[in-house]
Amino acid sequence: MFGDSLTANGHWQEMFPRLSIINRGISGERVDSALLRLDQITAAEPRLVFIMLGVNDISRSASPDDVATSYGKIIERLADVDSIVVQSTLFTSSEVHNAAIKRLNSALMALCSNAANCRFLDLNASLSRNDSLRPEFTTDGVHLNGDGYRIWENQIRPIMAAS
Repeated sequence: MFGDSLTANGHWQEMFPRLSIINRGISGERVDSALLRLDQITAAEPRLVFIMLGVNDISRSASPDDVATSYGKIIERLADVDSIVVQSTLFTSSEVHNAAIKRLNSALMALCSNAANCRFLDLNASLSRNDSLRPEFTTDGVHLNGDGYRIWENQIRPIMAAS
């Protein structure tokens, strides 16, 4: 699990006790800084990597194109991993950044379609309504509560089971 505070706050090992999961989420993480610490991921020689990044970049006015370019570098560097799951950057409860997040997610979907070992997982389909994070799944408009993490868990469970 590789990402920002949304990833860091997940209790992934508890959700999937039979799997060996390394949580490399860091609060405030941006795509460029994640790229700099990618060696932490590759050193573990994972078969499967889940990635969620982008909300911190967009909230600091980074362009979706720039974020996607850096994301592409991460995907390239993970070429030896059996499977990469790029999870949608989650919408927030505030509409201020959600149009940019939507553009970023479209770009991420396109990136994954061009990499044989990459798939895009749209978590927003379950966690959002009208391109906005549903209030019943968030603690502060950005971060998920327990119900939100349960939805996320249920979305990735089939992928985990297949690995």
